[in-house]
Order: sequence, then C-alpha cells, then structure tokens
Amino acid sequence: MNRKIKEFDRVIVPAWVDGFGEDRLGRVMDVSYFMGITLVTVRYDYPDPNGRMGTVVYEHQIIKIPKTKKYQKPELQTN
Repeated sequence: MNRKIKEFDRVIVPAWVDGFGEDRLGRVMDVSYFMGITLVTVRYDYPDPNGRMGTVVYEHQIIKIPKTKKYQKPELQTN
C-alpha cells in the first residue's frame, strides 16, 4: 500500500485507534520508515481527554483527507 502520506497532510485518526470513542482530526508532522513499516506522527487539532496533543500510528491506520479545490470568485458577466 503506497498512499504517499506527506508532512502537513490533513488526516483523521479513527476512534478505534486512539481508544477514546471519537475520531480525531490532525495534521501529519513527520513520516518515518522503520524496517519496511511507515510510521506517521500526527498532531491533533485539539487535545484528547488525557491532554495529549498527538500520537504515532501506522500509515494504514489513518484516513487521509483529500485536498479541496480553493474557492474562486465567480466572474461577473456583463452584457
């Protein structure tokens, strides 16, 4: 599985991974490779109930949030 997780990607850490019963939104701070396994350091947008601001998980345990298109102002049509 080669998902191309990069630093500063927006991700969701599912509830079954963090164990607190709700999904956590965060940003990838570091991507490390160790013995063929990709480890991802995620910094949460807000602390979990224990006060932690992040975690380290396997790449296959997180959900990458796709980038959205930037808003562009519609052009005014003149007749």
